[in-house]
Amino acid sequence: MTSVNFGRPTRSDLVSRDRDDLNARLPGADSRLRRSSVSAIAGMHAGAVDGLYGALDYVANQIIPDTADLDHLIRWASFWGVFQRQAVAGAGELDGVATAAADIPLGTVFQTGAGVSFVSTADVPVAGAGAISVPVICETPGIAGSAIVGTIMTLVSPIAGINAQFTVADSDINGADAESAQQLLAGLEARIQNPPKGGGPGDYVQWALSQPGVTRAWEVPLWMGFGTVGVFWVYDARVNIFPLAGDVTAMQAFFNSVAPVTAVVYAMAPASLVVNMQISLTPSTAAVKAAVTAELADLFAREGSVGQVLYKSHIDQAISFAAGETNHVLVSPVADVTPASDQLPVLGAIAWL
Repeated sequence: MTSVNFGRPTRSDLVSRDRDDLNARLPGADSRLRRSSVSAIAGMHAGAVDGLYGALDYVANQIIPDTADLDHLIRWASFWGVFQRQAVAGAGELDGVATAAADIPLGTVFQTGAGVSFVSTADVPVAGAGAISVPVICETPGIAGSAIVGTIMTLVSPIAGINAQFTVADSDINGADAESAQQLLAGLEARIQNPPKGGGPGDYVQWALSQPGVTRAWEVPLWMGFGTVGVFWVYDARVNIFPLAGDVTAMQAFFNSVAPVTAVVYAMAPASLVVNMQISLTPSTAAVKAAVTAELADLFAREGSVGQVLYKSHIDQAISFAAGETNHVLVSPVADVTPASDQLPVLGAIAWL
């Protein structure tokens, strides 16, 4: 079979074709005269045809998932049982202080210094002076509605007997953005190239990745012996990428609902293996340092895996890839990074020598 690459003509090409065609069909007409009616007809027709070519070009992109726009990609993915993860609003608890008996009604609004609003999700009666805790959820779903422990929030409308300032309690508040087109496409490609195997290798990673905010996941067969699987995951969009206690509880419940009855799944947060570095860099400018840092962060995101070696040669290679780098000496680490079976290597501090 002969492959033909169809090239879309430009609008100027279409205008030229129309003018030639009109000249051929209308003896004595000259469609190239600047203000002739025939020239106007050629331009108008070429514009309409150009629009049709544009529509065909758009449709051609939609028939293949990796060139489709998000709306059509969502439809493609749904045929394979892959659905776009929606944005999730961050929820957690705020600690505050009461000076007298009061009531904090459901829907009370708190606001961060950045102007992000959270509302209480329950009515909180306060018997008297003392510490109080209020459950809240961000008004806007997404990662922007996240707040780390210690973040200060203020009552938008004062309540008698309640101090205006509250702080995020024992655990970070973490929202999650809707899945991007690139993430959805990656999920669809993984589903097509790695069909479900009823709890076989790869299924646990795909199940973990289907949960809101999860960006990377790993499965370890025979984690606690025959019939067991260990599953680890992270949230790269968060300040703290590692799962919190609530995340682990939710993931464990999810796996209990989807895993085969013959498998015992252990959902666990990876332990952090911080890899600090010492690098002698040439040239040692701020721009080159930033480029090296970006390349190293990308390396750790791509190759950092739970329990898997991160090779020193790959670290050297990533540094060499940085724009502007002429030469470098990687003083530390001095060998391959070898994590324990439950550890995930993460980039730590870089000392520039």
